[in-house]
Amino acid sequence: MARATSNERTIIPEVVVRTPVTPSPTWKTRYYAIGGVIGLLFGLLSAYFFTRTAEEDVRVIGQPSSPKTGDLITLGLAALALIRQVAELGHDDKTTKNAKR
Repeated sequence: MARATSNERTIIPEVVVRTPVTPSPTWKTRYYAIGGVIGLLFGLLSAYFFTRTAEEDVRVIGQPSSPKTGDLITLGLAALALIRQVAELGHDDKTTKNAKR
C-alpha cells in the first residue's frame, strides 16, 4: 500500500486522490517585481542606444531625426511577439498534454 504524502489523502485502500497544492500568495508580487525591473532595464538600455545613435544625426544635421512610421509599426509588432513568447513561458507543458486527452 502506498503511503499518502501531504497533498494526498486515501479514500479507500490502494486508491490515492491528489489534492491541489496552493502556491504562496506572494508569487504574483514577486513576478511583477521581477518583470518591472527587467522592463525598466530594457527600456533604459533601449533609450541609451537610441540617443547614442541619434547623437550622430545631431552632429551632422543639427537635430535628431524622428523614427519612420513603418519602423515604429515593425517595432510594435516585434514587441507584441516578444510579449506573447513571455506569456507562453508561464504555461506548463504538462497541462497542455492533459488537456488534449
